[in-house]
Amino acid sequence: MTIGSFWTSYNDSIQLLKQSRLFKEDNRHQNYSYSDDCKNYSRSDDYLTIYHSLVNNRDYDLQLRDESLLQFSYNGGEHRMVFIQNPIKYRSFEDFLNELGICQTESKELIEEYKGIFCEDYSQYLSELNLNSGAVYFRYDIDSRGREKNENIHAYSHLHIGLNNNIRIPVGKELTPLAFVIFVVRHVYYDKWVEINKNRVLLPFFEKFKSQCGSIQSDKWSEFEKKDLYID
Repeated sequence: MTIGSFWTSYNDSIQLLKQSRLFKEDNRHQNYSYSDDCKNYSRSDDYLTIYHSLVNNRDYDLQLRDESLLQFSYNGGEHRMVFIQNPIKYRSFEDFLNELGICQTESKELIEEYKGIFCEDYSQYLSELNLNSGAVYFRYDIDSRGREKNENIHAYSHLHIGLNNNIRIPVGKELTPLAFVIFVVRHVYYDKWVEINKNRVLLPFFEKFKSQCGSIQSDKWSEFEKKDLYID
C-alpha cells in the first residue's frame, strides 16, 4: 500500500463515519509525530490514564461522537491503526436534554441555544458518568521487524485486542484505514451497524474496501503460518 492510497482510504473512512453519524473531528497527524507522552504511555496498563493523555495532548487522528479515538500512522510501507474506546460511559447532549424533559424534536437552532445555556451543566453531567467496563482497544499492525525472528509467533500483519497481552491475531490481508474503521463500527457500534445496513449506506464502501486490501507477500506470510487460524 502506498502512502497516497493509505490516506485516500483514510478519507473514505471519514465519509463512512459521517454517513453513520459517528464522526466528530478530523485531527490528522499525517505530517508530524504524536507527543512524547503518547510514546511513554503506550506500554501502560492504565487504560484511563492512556485515554486522558491522548485527549489532553490531542494524540489522535479521528475523534468519534462518543469521544472514542482513532490513530493512523504510515511509515515506509508499514502502518499502524488503533481504536481506543472512550472508557467513560458516554451520553450525548440530546440524551442529557431528554433527562431534563426537553423534547428532541426542537429545531437545530434551539438545540444550539440550549448548548450555550446548559454548557456547564452538561460538562458536569459527563464528569459524573461511570466507567465503561466494556471499553475495547483494537490495534492493527504491519510489522516486518517483529516477524523476522518470530515466524508463526509474531505475524507480519496482525490484530491486537486489548492492552498489553499476547493476543495477536494473524490477518491474511493488508488492511486499509477504511477496512479497519468498518471493523470497528461493526463490532463496537452495533446499533449504527444495523442502521447503516438497513439504509444501504454501506453499499458503496463494501463495493471497494476488500479489493483495496492487498495480499501479504509470500516472504512475509508462509504456507506454514497459514495452517493456523487467521482472518482472511
